[in-house]
Amino acid sequence: MKADKNNKYQKYILSEEWAKVRADLILVRGSKCEYCGKPGKQVHHLTYKNLFFEEPEDLVRLCPSCHMAEHGLSPKKTIVRKKTLPYYRKALMLKFGIKIQKCRGWVSLARKTAELHGDKWCGSNGAKGYVKRKLN
Repeated sequence: MKADKNNKYQKYILSEEWAKVRADLILVRGSKCEYCGKPGKQVHHLTYKNLFFEEPEDLVRLCPSCHMAEHGLSPKKTIVRKKTLPYYRKALMLKFGIKIQKCRGWVSLARKTAELHGDKWCGSNGAKGYVKRKLN
């Protein structure tokens, strides 16, 4: 049974469908590791619950060394996760148990955060700081 799942996963990773998902992620987030900022074009699943139907927040862009460390294959490197927009979007979804769509920037995420906390959002200044204060 496990071998069958591994075969299906390997076929998916080599498919055109995965290539499109991966290319879209690289286009949107760039070609730098989201943990350390080094160049890298590897895509890692943060969760496999939506496997084959991934959402952008299920994936992260990594350099080869961070990807190896994430899988426990490189114990010498300590991963320092930068708290990026996808990190805060996921934190907001987990905190409130909701699915957030169409929050592609800090301002839209700040509006959603304010809405969920019952605050009034007034303008785009300090959106990133507001989100960080509310979720930390």
